[in-house]
Amino acid sequence: MMKIPRRSLQVLAFVFSVVGCLEEVVPVEAMASRTSCSSVYYTCMDNASQLDAFWMRSAAGWNCYVDLAACVRELFV
Repeated sequence: MMKIPRRSLQVLAFVFSVVGCLEEVVPVEAMASRTSCSSVYYTCMDNASQLDAFWMRSAAGWNCYVDLAACVRELFV
């Protein structure tokens, strides 16, 4: 079994606590939009995964990712 250094666990705990604090600061409207962004992304990726050709799936997946990035960007602009 791999032993994880104690310092790494402390840093990881700190990062998770900072992310948890930032989560609480986000307004309710932004949280609803973020949920909307993730649900749209999930639906888009589900549709992309059902395509037949590898390159079509890949292109559709990248398109979903770009749409997600644009949606998240709108939250912070």
